[in-house]
Amino acid sequence: MSVLKILAYAVILTFFGLNWQTASFTAGIMYAFIQYINQLFDPLIDVTQNFATLQTSMISAKRVFAMMDEKDFEPIQAGHDVAIQSGNIEFKNVSFSYDGKHDVLKHISFRVNQGETIAFVGHTGSGKSSIINLFMRFYEFERGQILIHGVDIKDYHQEELRQQIGLVLQEPFLYHGTIESNIRMYQKDLTREDVVAAAKFVDADEFISLLPKGYENPVTERGTTLSSGQCQLIAFARTVAAEPKILILDEATANIDSETEEVIQTSLKKCVKGEQRSLLLIACLPFKMQIVSTSLTRDKLSKQERMMSFLLSAEPIKKCISCKLV
Repeated sequence: MSVLKILAYAVILTFFGLNWQTASFTAGIMYAFIQYINQLFDPLIDVTQNFATLQTSMISAKRVFAMMDEKDFEPIQAGHDVAIQSGNIEFKNVSFSYDGKHDVLKHISFRVNQGETIAFVGHTGSGKSSIINLFMRFYEFERGQILIHGVDIKDYHQEELRQQIGLVLQEPFLYHGTIESNIRMYQKDLTREDVVAAAKFVDADEFISLLPKGYENPVTERGTTLSSGQCQLIAFARTVAAEPKILILDEATANIDSETEEVIQTSLKKCVKGEQRSLLLIACLPFKMQIVSTSLTRDKLSKQERMMSFLLSAEPIKKCISCKLV
């Protein structure tokens, strides 16, 4: 469009230049025609320059309206005055579908006793994270039952579940603030000593002490000034500081170096051994979970039955439960 505007200038100037002696053209008339060209092309140029922004805005608006029209709601909790007393977990014949048509989990049943470690090992799409999504009450399920300490998970308050179930994700999120504020996470009952103790428990205190301001060192959003391993250790310390009875690691060591992974493995052993805390691990590769003494992957099972193994071990393997998936 800018090229067309320049060509229009050239045509006007050429016309006036060739005919100024034979026609009674004045400078004012030529200036008026130039302004006409500006008024014609400038709005068109603005539209073409902002067209990409317009398209982005339309896509964003479409997503906002789709969210407003969404019919799914947060799972409803009965909210009984019940506290989670232990980390005993039991799935009873649980089936689940995201779209209501195709089951991603079918008749899942297993038990985890307090202090045991269970590892969900399988390839992407085998249903590992779906089990955790149901257990964390991110999705509602209608078939089967999930129990914690013998009580239906739907009977607990949402606050009680969030307080007693700790989740460490593959990509931890750090907030703008300081190292201490990211570990404390607005838990007013935590003292500075509790924060330091949590950091020492996961062996994060060593690198924190080397920072210029220690626990008061600034942290940018998403922790861009820290390495992936350091961010993961801070997220791990944040979870340990809350002292949950159940700890879940969703591929938590997938994106970190081997040295940091070894540190986390050591901390996990302390979590299970010292606190009698139930530990749920998700991994695509069994060698990532060294605290599980034996691994049984989905490929080792019958492909016709499409099974995925759930390995439980507090020391050597105590249980091996195979559950049918879709």
